[in-house]
Amino acid sequence: MSDLKIEKRALLFAVAACCLSNGAMAESDAEHHGFRYNGLAIKPYVNLTYRYNSNVDSDKAEKADSSFMVNPGVDLDYTGNNWGLDANGFYSYRWYKTYDELNSERYGEKAKIWFDSDSETWKLVFGESYVRKQEDDSLVDGGRGIYRDSEQLEFSGAFSYELSEYTGIKIGAMYTDLDYKRNGNKYVPLYGWDEWSGEIELSRKLTAKTNFLLAGGMQAYRSDGATRGVNNRSTGYTVMGGIGSRATERITYRAMAGAMFFDYANSDSCNGWTYSLSGNWVITKQLALSVRGSNYYQPSERQMNQASEVYTLSAGLTYRPVRRVSTHFDLAYRREEDQYNTGRYNADREDTVSGRFRVNYQLLRNSVVNADIYGAIEYNNRWADRSEYEFDRYCVHAGLKLYY
Repeated sequence: MSDLKIEKRALLFAVAACCLSNGAMAESDAEHHGFRYNGLAIKPYVNLTYRYNSNVDSDKAEKADSSFMVNPGVDLDYTGNNWGLDANGFYSYRWYKTYDELNSERYGEKAKIWFDSDSETWKLVFGESYVRKQEDDSLVDGGRGIYRDSEQLEFSGAFSYELSEYTGIKIGAMYTDLDYKRNGNKYVPLYGWDEWSGEIELSRKLTAKTNFLLAGGMQAYRSDGATRGVNNRSTGYTVMGGIGSRATERITYRAMAGAMFFDYANSDSCNGWTYSLSGNWVITKQLALSVRGSNYYQPSERQMNQASEVYTLSAGLTYRPVRRVSTHFDLAYRREEDQYNTGRYNADREDTVSGRFRVNYQLLRNSVVNADIYGAIEYNNRWADRSEYEFDRYCVHAGLKLYY
């Protein structure tokens, strides 16, 4: 999640805080300068990756295979007077050695434009993104851990304004369209949705470094998984309070909790407590830690006429022992709990955990071409009330990144 892009499902608190990033778009992470012209930076790159996967179908059959992926892309950024632009576009294709019917492509783009005042009393941000995902939608990459081809389109906006020295306001809105690709010869169906979200957040300074936060939000869904006379529209509401703090120059965090109300199919209500957590700690110049967590209601992606409560928790640790070497360890957990016994299915639970360790070495640095080599090992495990959803697998990655 990336920016453990707070998985954009965290009830829009990331948007209202003007954090419009998308973990699913993590193909671009290079620290390079690119071509520059009058404030515009163009940063091309390409990744070449070999992967061994112990369970390519993510099921109990555990068919293993090797694959090769090529992933070109470009980053753009521009900074003007009181405004700026960040954008990225990428394409990737994966070839499998044995199961070539799994060959797949992934592509997407994202853009964010921002404006602020000379006095920094207000800021306005607009963002949009589109991604065509492959089957391997890993939790540690900001995905849901459901391995299925899909398309996701998002538009978002956020406005923040300092009402006074002690009081501020933030308003955010988002539209998301999640569409699972259906292939009846290959898949059991999954169900996406359209979602419209909005939130308002008030902050009041308690100390020089800490603010009290009060927020309220609304979500409106139109689900693909409502049939047999069930209304396909659902609405949700949240009210939360908490604190946000820069405790020290190296520690920042937000901790909020409250109540949520979800009216599934505009007929069945789910009510409960909710939380949204995030924190960053720069422990030393070489070591940094981040954590994220949230819970929320949504229509089920697996079952028709079903609502789910989702819990997420993730952490990332970065360590740079020497200038040319960096390491990353990511751990993510997700639980889904069905809310109803539909008659066709019981109210089931499933838990997914993913972990990955990655090492990156700066192989070549000059004014024309730069190169990194990297390696990673990843493990995924799911246990569930329905045994057909359970699986475990590990993957080993090795690759080369070229960029300017």
